Amino acid sequence: MSLILLVSVNKDSLPIYCRDSVQDAKELTKSSWNLIKTKKPILSHTISSPLNKVRATFTLTTKQINKLKNSSPGPISTFVAVSAHLWTCLAASSGEAVPDDEPELFGSPVDCRGRLDPPLPENYFGNCLIFFMASSTHGVIKGRGGFAAAVAAISAAIRETVGNERGVLDGFEHHLKDLSEYEGKRVVLIAGSTRLDPCAADYGWGRAIKYECVHTDYDGAVNLCKGRDGGVEIAIFHQHSTTKERNLTLRKGQGPQRGARHANLCPYQPEQNPLHLINSNASSVEKSSTFDLVKFLAEASTAEFIINNSALMFN
Repeated sequence: MSLILLVSVNKDSLPIYCRDSVQDAKELTKSSWNLIKTKKPILSHTISSPLNKVRATFTLTTKQINKLKNSSPGPISTFVAVSAHLWTCLAASSGEAVPDDEPELFGSPVDCRGRLDPPLPENYFGNCLIFFMASSTHGVIKGRGGFAAAVAAISAAIRETVGNERGVLDGFEHHLKDLSEYEGKRVVLIAGSTRLDPCAADYGWGRAIKYECVHTDYDGAVNLCKGRDGGVEIAIFHQHSTTKERNLTLRKGQGPQRGARHANLCPYQPEQNPLHLINSNASSVEKSSTFDLVKFLAEASTAEFIINNSALMFN
């Protein structure tokens, strides 16, 4: 006697890739290719990895994110709270002399699937993104009221991008051109999303311990994703020489002080959870609530740091 097991698959849960579902898809494709032709990208079988790179992953816990939200004048999303905090920290940690009136830009892709008319299903498997770009000045973003200013700028840019009465794709070709105009400017670009949970991907090996976004080594973007144990992970890449010129310090506190040259990417850190330093060139594990990255880079070439169960790798 044989046992036949029938497994039913819900077709609605399977990924679909049908560009015909996108309104005016042919014109969008044409606009994209016309822009690509003007750039003449060079294709290669190999990609050279940047030398002397410094990669770091920071974790903001749910409690820390809620404190950021509560400090905002109005209700904001996790993405806006994390993005505004990141933007102000990076502006405050700049080691170079930057005029206060220097433009500061912050951009991120936006999911358009549910914002099209008609909307695309959640299981649409294909690119359906558009960029928003928030703008302010260096003096405002790094200042004492920088977080509130960053929240206002990012929120306004998102509303302008997705709240267009003519549709989210109105002026799509202009958005593509705008990105090319930001080269050489002070801009923070976001990759990933606070809604993505890469550690939850099941490949049959159990839950992932650590996730790294590789392409940020080449485009300089900051990657956001859900943390393995909750919260949000922020992965940052910098050239070794650039970071050496910065006094990038992780410390306790309520936020970057005016004019200070440090990045407080892990605020509200409890006393019982210090920053753990694991130096590959040392035999012991040191503990400190404040760590000077510049001093470390001068003493060691490779190290691993752990903050709130999140690994920070420097190569």
